[in-house]
Amino acid sequence: MKSFVFRLLCFLVFLLLFLELFYRFVIPASHPPYRLDRAGHSIHCLDPAYPDGIFTFCRLAENRIPWHVNSQGFNAGIEYEERLGRKTRLVGIFGDSYVEGLHVCWENNIASQLKERLPSGWNVYNFGLGGISLSHCQNVIAYAEELFQPETAVIEVSKNSLRRSIANFERWPLSRQYLFSEDSLKALQSTPYRESRKRLLRNSALVRYLNLNAQMELRLPGHADRSYSPYGETQYQQQVAERLVADLAQAFPNVRLILLCDANRDAIYDLDASRITMSETLLLEPACKKHGLELIDLAKPFFEDYLKHGERLDFDGESHWNARAHRLAAEALVKHLQVSSEDGQVLDQVEMAPVLAP
Repeated sequence: MKSFVFRLLCFLVFLLLFLELFYRFVIPASHPPYRLDRAGHSIHCLDPAYPDGIFTFCRLAENRIPWHVNSQGFNAGIEYEERLGRKTRLVGIFGDSYVEGLHVCWENNIASQLKERLPSGWNVYNFGLGGISLSHCQNVIAYAEELFQPETAVIEVSKNSLRRSIANFERWPLSRQYLFSEDSLKALQSTPYRESRKRLLRNSALVRYLNLNAQMELRLPGHADRSYSPYGETQYQQQVAERLVADLAQAFPNVRLILLCDANRDAIYDLDASRITMSETLLLEPACKKHGLELIDLAKPFFEDYLKHGERLDFDGESHWNARAHRLAAEALVKHLQVSSEDGQVLDQVEMAPVLAP
């Protein structure tokens, strides 16, 4: 019996060692950036102490994208200048992993694509952070305003970012959220980011492959607490949309705020024009009109491009934007910002720009 147990343990050790080497060198497991808590700002950024790596995705790691973390803690190919030393006007792009952009090379990211299309005298900084809620963007904008003072803040809205803002549906400790409790709506601040145990586990290529490439959703420290019971989604999302937009308008009266809403890409691929606008967009639109925020619906440009070219806007089995979607989003932003080809200036708008309806 002891001999059998010993042989079994030796086999398991050999197997784990083989898989570790296999997913380190043959099919390289994804290695995303490390996270770092920004003390006093209620946000986490990427850790500049580990500035470079390769993000792979899909089971065979056929997509291999290099990333670079600048000294300010964001996935960007440039360093960010603080307001006192900057001579350009600034557009900040905020959002979750779609904006963080690990799935595309930096030059294809929406921030880089937008910068290429704006006139001289303007710059674009990417403040995207994977996994955050739409409501948590308020904390990130506050951080950016303190250090960089962007004149315009573009906030990306994806399919789950509004729902992720509601703690009753799903508690994300690392995100600012809203909680319905006894007929009231309370704001919950994020908790400090602690990654010591997670970093230890992430040293293993096998763990990274199972959790990221194979998408087995291992419950590593820091994952969302899914123990909360769901409530009536539409009713609560509508109330949170109103509160969230009102909070943004009140917090940043001197910043031009633009919500950039993704499309229902499944409906686009089904050629169902009646469903291409996300339900989140329909919930946010009235609140934006009420509180003076601008809104861009990407449903129309995404749908028109797919009808014309038949090219996907994401990856097979992966919902994140590909380079084509990043480019189309940047082009929609340029159109909305009213860049004049004649005088090369961005026209500041006093009134809210019209919604780009599908």
